[in-house]
Amino acid sequence: WLSCLWSENDNLGKVAKTGAQLVYLLVFLLVATRCLSSDVRRQQLMVVVVVSAVFGALLSLWNFWELWERRGAAYWLWTPRLTFWGSADHPIIGASLYAMAAIFAYSGSFDSKGWQRIGWLLGGLLVLLVIVRTYSRGPLLALLTIFFIGVVINRGRKTVLVSGLLIAIVVAWVGYQDIGGMFERGAGVRPQIWLTVWYDALNAPLFGHGLLSDESIELARADRGPVVIDHPHSIFMATLFYGGLSGLILLLNLFRTSLKEGFRLFSGGQSELLPVLLLAFALGVTDNNKLLLSPAPLWLFFWLPIAMVAARHRLEAAPTAQ
Repeated sequence: WLSCLWSENDNLGKVAKTGAQLVYLLVFLLVATRCLSSDVRRQQLMVVVVVSAVFGALLSLWNFWELWERRGAAYWLWTPRLTFWGSADHPIIGASLYAMAAIFAYSGSFDSKGWQRIGWLLGGLLVLLVIVRTYSRGPLLALLTIFFIGVVINRGRKTVLVSGLLIAIVVAWVGYQDIGGMFERGAGVRPQIWLTVWYDALNAPLFGHGLLSDESIELARADRGPVVIDHPHSIFMATLFYGGLSGLILLLNLFRTSLKEGFRLFSGGQSELLPVLLLAFALGVTDNNKLLLSPAPLWLFFWLPIAMVAARHRLEAAPTAQ
């Protein structure tokens, strides 16, 4: 927020508005840390997230069918890219939110039995379906990577089975698509974006260009001329641009301490906290932008996992403060 003071496009109104966003975010983190300081509350949150995701997935699929019903079922099932119903209609943002719900559904099944466990798993599979149908490679790759890490750490039969199912679904999807077209997309224009941001960041390496500076990037494209990209498409590259090395070090230290606590809690049986932290980290590598926002999806799949770990740490540090 202090970097607003040396931004290129700063004025008192913009600085004040960003300061209000800082207050909103701090209040959210404080309330979340306080309210999630018990296992029961955390379990209730997971239920709310998964149930909301299931309803959202059903509404999104129904809305998508309404838009494409004249194309035929086969076309609807595979070809067009699904966009979500609601405010998080962007495929990548929506897939990021649903990826968090998929992890909660899988983690919730560990502590359940019978029909409840089946309900968790069915909800997770439905959420996985809509993630796959967005063709958003970043969230899907992040989710698969986390399950692979779970196999390496946990080596449980259930994790291996679910990971195998995930891989089978992705292979089936890739097999149906135009392989050449998918590989032609490659990494999109991400490397070009990040390289451009890197060169821009070198002009203000220590404290960055400021949070209110213009973050749009113009790239030269041989096939269709110059194209303007709205933002750096990476939390880490964006933080380097806005806050320089100082901001990036603060962000990396936040992740370091969160992941350290997450690994400790994971070894103690808190299976849902580390995966959602890793998901937040992975999603931040390939997409997203500013960390200081009014209420937005980023609050759920980035800031909320950090608050959940902080709440658990607070509970253990002061067990009488529940």
